[in-house]
Amino acid sequence: MKPSRTSSSRIWLLAGVIVLACCAGALWLARRSKSAPVPAVDVSRLEASARQTLEARIAEVRLNPKSAGAWGELGSVLRAFELPREARQSFAEAERLDPANPRWPYFQAMLSLSEDPGAAVAALRRAVARCRNEPEMPRFRLARLLSEQGRWNEAETELRALLADKPDFAPATLLLAHRASAEQKTAEAIELALRCTKDARTTKAAWALLATLYQRGGDAAKTAEAARLAAASRSDEGIADAFEMEAAARRENPREIALQTHDLLASGRLDEAARNVERLTKGHPQFAEAWLLLGRLQILRRQFPEAESSLRRHLELEPRSTQGLFQLGTALFNQNRFAEATDTFAKATEIKPDFGPAHFNRAYALVRSGKRAEAVTYFREAMRHNPEHVEIYVLLGDLHRQLGQRDEALKVVREGRALAPAEPRLRQLEAQLNAETQ
Repeated sequence: MKPSRTSSSRIWLLAGVIVLACCAGALWLARRSKSAPVPAVDVSRLEASARQTLEARIAEVRLNPKSAGAWGELGSVLRAFELPREARQSFAEAERLDPANPRWPYFQAMLSLSEDPGAAVAALRRAVARCRNEPEMPRFRLARLLSEQGRWNEAETELRALLADKPDFAPATLLLAHRASAEQKTAEAIELALRCTKDARTTKAAWALLATLYQRGGDAAKTAEAARLAAASRSDEGIADAFEMEAAARRENPREIALQTHDLLASGRLDEAARNVERLTKGHPQFAEAWLLLGRLQILRRQFPEAESSLRRHLELEPRSTQGLFQLGTALFNQNRFAEATDTFAKATEIKPDFGPAHFNRAYALVRSGKRAEAVTYFREAMRHNPEHVEIYVLLGDLHRQLGQRDEALKVVREGRALAPAEPRLRQLEAQLNAETQ
């Protein structure tokens, strides 16, 4: 039996729909498989080694346009060379090709933090959905960014999820303490902050917050003690960021290696720092900070003549480096070359007049070279710029005592005791001054 006209029409219509669907599917597949164009980059402004690195990454992408890893490597290098727009394009393509990998949205978020916080939040949410709490930094950065935008309820949700899995992650606990403080929940904030005082990542910041909280509660003794402990604590260690460390290791960007190395030196991890310093001095000998870091490492290892040599090389490359001058002064001081150290610290303060530690070291070098009266001026300058440092009150008070300036000595000691009432050296010095008048 012949099909009716209506049946034939339906068959042709169905066939047409199938053909259109196939065409649409083919177009979708073609678009999905088509790689993004390689970002156009002007490499003429880059130094030779950087240009070679970038050109190699571009060549790798052109050879393997469907490789998320190749796009990610290119994005990492572009980011290191401060080409954020092109880096974002590369990481976006890496994410399109490898949507399960949390690194690609994470790096997009890092590039958007200042310019487009909304985009950064969205990218961090995608990263967290993929890695949850391993590593911790994507969720912690998301919580911190939400808190900076005043979205504390959302931030707390992320922090609680992180701490449920990683209860010892003190940076998250400290951020919750700040939330409690902002809501005037002082007792809760104190309890949370106290948990963070033993973690090298949060010790200094936790004591600083506690000083504020105790002051709010009117407890002068605890306020002073917390302020003293905050001042005496070394700088908090950086929070390890596994994704950033991976990227830095692959792209060999000297600036990022240097930042990581400063943190390692501050936390006393000298062997790890030494490996980074060797990479920098051998691979980037014209990078001035490499020699500053080597000098710092040698000072910490008490290799003072070697440190002097490294720091002089640093200053040849960067003559107005206040940190270079400060560290060189330290190396000279520890070789008992007090006059040279004094002049070097003075040069640092000429460039940076509010450089309190350099004023302090200049004063100390003057004392050691027998110029005690002259040292008073620079101890006072150090106190003006860093009034929280108890050591200044101890040394200046004792210096006034040695110079026969009892009233001045007592004034300084009492100012110091207001800051740190439990400091035994100040108590002893005050008792000594009182006994000398009886």
